[in-house]
Amino acid sequence: MSDLIPHHPSAAPAPAPAGANRQPAVPDGPLRAHWTHHVDRLGWEVMPLPALRLLADAGLCALQPVASWATKAGVRNRGPAGYTHDIEAWWIDQRAFLTVQARRPVAPEQPGSRRFRPTGGPWVASVQVHPLTVSDIATQRWNRPPGGGAAAGAAAAASARYTSAPWEILPAAIRQRLGPRPTQHGAARRYPDTGGLLEQIVAYHRAGEHLIAVGAERRGGAWPDPETALDSAAWHTTVLEATVGAPTTLELPARAPQGTADDQRRPWRRRLTGTQG
Repeated sequence: MSDLIPHHPSAAPAPAPAGANRQPAVPDGPLRAHWTHHVDRLGWEVMPLPALRLLADAGLCALQPVASWATKAGVRNRGPAGYTHDIEAWWIDQRAFLTVQARRPVAPEQPGSRRFRPTGGPWVASVQVHPLTVSDIATQRWNRPPGGGAAAGAAAAASARYTSAPWEILPAAIRQRLGPRPTQHGAARRYPDTGGLLEQIVAYHRAGEHLIAVGAERRGGAWPDPETALDSAAWHTTVLEATVGAPTTLELPARAPQGTADDQRRPWRRRLTGTQG
């Protein structure tokens, strides 16, 4: 089933003694990611709209990314500055590699409480922008053999192996380029309205000025069951290799409150707002 994972035995097996009973070899089952819980939003979807507007206003994240991810970093105590709710993210396209920290002020719901609420303060973002010099970018399809029928699905389920490192289920050639462990990664399993399963994996590995970024996804139908269909589904991958340039750090303030678009076209209407008589 896992034909994309090459098997290289270290030595030929010794011949069995004459008359010995030989048991048939049991092949390894499919390698599957271990999914732990369901959430409403994953990856870049975690970024709040005000933070996305800050990035757009700065001319950032305008191209289609090869890979991107965002994570809720939780609440941080910044001493005299109070508490903030932080989101950490990264974005890689053909022009730049960005690391983003978006945050907004929060306060305990009650003194000493571990539950926090927004104070109404604006989102701000600290961004490091690394220009990229791309040396290679390639999109590929990695086919797998058909998974068979219901009997094959039952056999795969019985022999399946699981990993908590989702990049390990990528094609072997992709894993080799990423190295034994990516610098950052993200993975999502989605349930399309059309049925079946969709798995998406993004990752990058950075060593000094050298960067490898990967975006990958595969989609399985519903027959003979979604898991078995996904085991034999083709991976679609995009791999970018680039040299990372010196970073520029940006501190992006939130937008000041503004009137409606009509108010902005007619400033006199804003001056009249609230007048009487």
